[in-house]
Amino acid sequence: MSSVNSIETTEDLFLTDKLLIRQPKQGFRAGTDSLLLSAAIPARAGDSTIELGAGVGVVSLALAARVPNLDLTLVEIDAAAVSLGRHNIQTNQGRGGVTPKAARVVHRDAMRSDLFKIGTLFDHSFCNPPFFDVAASRASDHPRANSARRSSIPIASWVMAMVRWTKSNGSMTIICRARSTIEVLSALQRPAGAIELIPILPQADQPAINVIIRARKDRRAAFKVLPPLIVRDQNHKISPKIERIQRFGNDQL
Repeated sequence: MSSVNSIETTEDLFLTDKLLIRQPKQGFRAGTDSLLLSAAIPARAGDSTIELGAGVGVVSLALAARVPNLDLTLVEIDAAAVSLGRHNIQTNQGRGGVTPKAARVVHRDAMRSDLFKIGTLFDHSFCNPPFFDVAASRASDHPRANSARRSSIPIASWVMAMVRWTKSNGSMTIICRARSTIEVLSALQRPAGAIELIPILPQADQPAINVIIRARKDRRAAFKVLPPLIVRDQNHKISPKIERIQRFGNDQL
């Protein structure tokens, strides 16, 4: 266990041992949601990507472990997370097949319209925004968990930030609470199409808590609800597909 800017951290292995990630000991910690989001991004070798609200970089690094030669841009407002993200990129360069063409962490507010110069666009954008609205959720005892999971920023604003920085026909992918589905779809309706919804069910007989939504900017194609991801079987054992994503990260959803 170590510390960055007086924050206690741990080093954790992801994708079996492909990634070695330093992250805060308390508060929000990357896990299965980050790996599922990464698995849903339809990137190809040589593409450019932007992760908004990147935290310590697990989503982008897991994507880089699956897809070679990516140009990664991570945007994060929290200074400690930025330091950890830069550390994790350096630590994992060349580890477990992580061979990005370039990787950078931008320390700025992802909601800023002047985040990059005019004309800067990416092949793929993605985010795992705060799940809970400040006015409608109880605060955690850990301030860092609050900033990562509770926000007064509407989820539609995260969607529009993705739209702003994505190339025409580029992909936009978000993981969010199922109750936010209508808000996300409404925000995507005009600037995007080919929208796909992937429900994430805790078990086959339970309703979705989270969903993954992805779309193509400026594309016009039918909306699809794809088969659900079922996290655990009736014996509470992790399903084979989820286990493959957790252990190897080679599957694309």
